[in-house]
Amino acid sequence: MPISIHGGIGRTVFDGIARIYSGGELVALMDAAGGTLIAREVTATAPVIIQQPTILPAEAALGDTVTLNLGLAEAHPVAGATWDITHDGVSIAATLDDGTMALTLSAPGTYVLTVSWSNDAGTATAEAVTLTVAAALPDAAPAIVTQPTIVPAGAAIGDTVTLDLGAAQGRPVPDANWDITRDGLSIKGSVDPEAMTLSLAGPGTYRLSVDWSNRAGSAAAVAATLTAAEEQPGDTAPSITRQPAILPATAVIGDSITLDLGAAAGQPTPAPSWDFTRDGVSIRSSLDQGALTMELSGAGVYVLTVSWANSAGSVTAQSATLTVQAPPTGPAVNYDTQTLAYFDAATSFTGSATDVTAVTARGTGGYVFHKEGSGAAIQRSASGFVFGNGCYLQSQTLTGQPMTDGLFAVVDCTLTSYGTTVGQILEGAGGHVKLRDNAGRLQVVGQDDSAVGIILGSVFYGSRVIVAGLLDDVLNLVGGINVAGGDVSAAHAGITDPDLTRVLTGRYVNGTIHRLAIVGRAEGQAWPVTMREVYEDFQQGE
Repeated sequence: MPISIHGGIGRTVFDGIARIYSGGELVALMDAAGGTLIAREVTATAPVIIQQPTILPAEAALGDTVTLNLGLAEAHPVAGATWDITHDGVSIAATLDDGTMALTLSAPGTYVLTVSWSNDAGTATAEAVTLTVAAALPDAAPAIVTQPTIVPAGAAIGDTVTLDLGAAQGRPVPDANWDITRDGLSIKGSVDPEAMTLSLAGPGTYRLSVDWSNRAGSAAAVAATLTAAEEQPGDTAPSITRQPAILPATAVIGDSITLDLGAAAGQPTPAPSWDFTRDGVSIRSSLDQGALTMELSGAGVYVLTVSWANSAGSVTAQSATLTVQAPPTGPAVNYDTQTLAYFDAATSFTGSATDVTAVTARGTGGYVFHKEGSGAAIQRSASGFVFGNGCYLQSQTLTGQPMTDGLFAVVDCTLTSYGTTVGQILEGAGGHVKLRDNAGRLQVVGQDDSAVGIILGSVFYGSRVIVAGLLDDVLNLVGGINVAGGDVSAAHAGITDPDLTRVLTGRYVNGTIHRLAIVGRAEGQAWPVTMREVYEDFQQGE
């Protein structure tokens, strides 16, 4: 085996004899047992550095452990080594383990290893080894440098995508925690961990979330998402799969009907456009817009028209038609027995034709309307009672009126101009119906626990018009007959047994009340006469 001695080099050859050299000159031959075969005296020589000292690893940082290597020198007689290791000029040789020559870099600064070799012939100093250790930088929480992505962004089902976790910086270097989900369920196990690739196996929303963390903190990146949709069939124009209908097909006046718009197929899904008319006039607004139901209040031809459309085209369904016959003509309305209150131009009054002070209405309610207010007097003409935005008529306090299941009022009037504020053609207290001229628009308001209003149409000042208003506690709706003679209604959930306690007419009104009828519906009873019947009787004239 090789033999190393201070100041010499041993080399083993094939014959088992070690040759020892000094300064390149053979000085001894030794056998395998260590016996000297040939030797001669060597002149003393000063040390010569043949290997410089080192601190390894040379790139060590704070906290690392390094090993000191003193190097080698050749001399005769053998040279001894004198060495030291300093930290910023202060010796720390005593802290080393002489056996391992290991040193832990526990503090920043400059570490210097010095070595000299000496014998009787002289001294040789090796090159000093310097290692500079920088101070540790403070910890820094992660900061996102690059957001994660799923590439390509337009990938579809069956494609393979690559997951890029992005990047973050911090001290120490942050670690990435990540997951990939499909519709909220993790599919990380399906990712090739080396290539970071994933095959899109089905439709859904794929979401790549990445969190970066080190001992200083953490940071969540903006999640990358990719929506893979199933391939959609091409657009197709609508086709009718079920024709519209008015149900029941045998409905008569007073019945409730339901509209069935039918159905159509197409891609994308077709949307319906529809209308519902009575004798050619739209009454769509009279329907319950959720259930598409309404009560048939009069005769006529009811037609439901429906068309279906999408981006590929449109189609019109067959119209559904319901013809409702008028009931057989019965006797004229008996205003003395079928109304709570009724008056017209012939009704008894007190005062004079130029200053009416009270009107005693016909009907079962015993209403007596007295003059109230100030300003222009109430006059009585051949066509009715005339109001001039001054005095008005108001009933006495009413109790126990048979109207807890509903009431309606029909008025025949001519308005000549707008008053100083909302014209109260009919007003009241308790559960009641209001008929108003609201800035040029006629309006019915059902007032009970709450108020719901419906527009009856525009006022044509100087023209005679018949309108009606209804509060129905059985059907929970407010309704009426508009200026065109059409039925209108709206749901009214805030009705609890209407109870009219006072009624007035003509307040803030400029014009003539020709006829006024108020009808009540007693609890659990039928209407003594319908609103449409009174309306049609008013149309016939006095």
